[in-house]
Amino acid sequence: MPAGIYIHIPFCLKKCNYCDFYSVPYKEDMADAYLNALLEEISDAPYTPPVDTVYIGGGTPSLYGPEAIERLIDRITGRFSISDRPEITMELNPGTTDTDKLRGYRTAGINRLSVGVQSLDEYFLRFLGRIHSPDDARECLKQASRIFENFSADIIYAIPGQTERVLKGTLSEILSYSPRHISGYELTAEEETPLYSLLTEGKTALPEEEEAERQYFTVSSMLRSEGFIHYEISNYALPGYECRHNLKYWRREEYVGFGASAHSFYRGRRYENVSDIPSYVKGIYSGKETFKKVITPSMEDILKEKVFLGLRTKEGVELEGLPFSVKDLEKFIMGGFVTIQKNRVSLTERGMLLSNSILSRLFDIIEKRAGGQF
Repeated sequence: MPAGIYIHIPFCLKKCNYCDFYSVPYKEDMADAYLNALLEEISDAPYTPPVDTVYIGGGTPSLYGPEAIERLIDRITGRFSISDRPEITMELNPGTTDTDKLRGYRTAGINRLSVGVQSLDEYFLRFLGRIHSPDDARECLKQASRIFENFSADIIYAIPGQTERVLKGTLSEILSYSPRHISGYELTAEEETPLYSLLTEGKTALPEEEEAERQYFTVSSMLRSEGFIHYEISNYALPGYECRHNLKYWRREEYVGFGASAHSFYRGRRYENVSDIPSYVKGIYSGKETFKKVITPSMEDILKEKVFLGLRTKEGVELEGLPFSVKDLEKFIMGGFVTIQKNRVSLTERGMLLSNSILSRLFDIIEKRAGGQF
């Protein structure tokens, strides 16, 4: 089974002018130093499985021009055996690109775009701290539809103050550009983010659970009516346009990550690079190992991974080999949250919405029974 390659490009590369790079052997700005470190890490990759997907993301890869992206792809194709028809995705911020750059990325080898639209309402884009305007997003989508046969758009729902009318308007307009794939994410507040601070200070509040549910079903029903398949909790695609790279994560297939905080899963082990950018760059230049963690999952970890990742997808997970039975799932089946077909367990549309509660119950069962090899 071919592996995937993930390249992480952090958003802050253009902002970290304060970082100490005195140990770098030649003077570079942050973006150049990071790019050269990526190229070096790819060249020195300790494992080189055959590859059929490449995903350049994690932050704002479009901070780099087509020439830099082409250097990355050339280094990958020179180091790895790439399939005849690879999926090569790049995440794109509409505020950092133009038509010439889009054409350049296509020439460089990108054949799938993931455009971070989030909203087409000026107020909500500002609330989310996005650097692009609605018109930036519209122009990016228009040009992407002309230059790329396969592109995706991201939206965010359950934003404080966002109504279903605004959400429907954004989604309807995005659909007019004929994307093949759409990702819909419920807004969550991560610690040490501006939104988290606003929430803890009582300056804003996330929508009530019922409203978040309504918006989730609004997104789902609109997309299903347009022929999209809800193939993963947050992802919808026209038939045949599922993100092949992300499916590798959910199917526990192998992938190799490059860059600060990048993860890899190879030969049963999980690897995590250091997250601090200066430490990553200096480590590459000095020949030091950039892994922060190397983990060999236990049997319990493997079972939890199979369940957690598999249940994110429409195809679900094989019941055989798991430490629970149909009887353990009766409550969820009767409630309309879980279905079992041909010995595969999968979540229903409503089950995907409540996946955390379902997974918590299944993890409890795994923890109790895995030690005894059930």
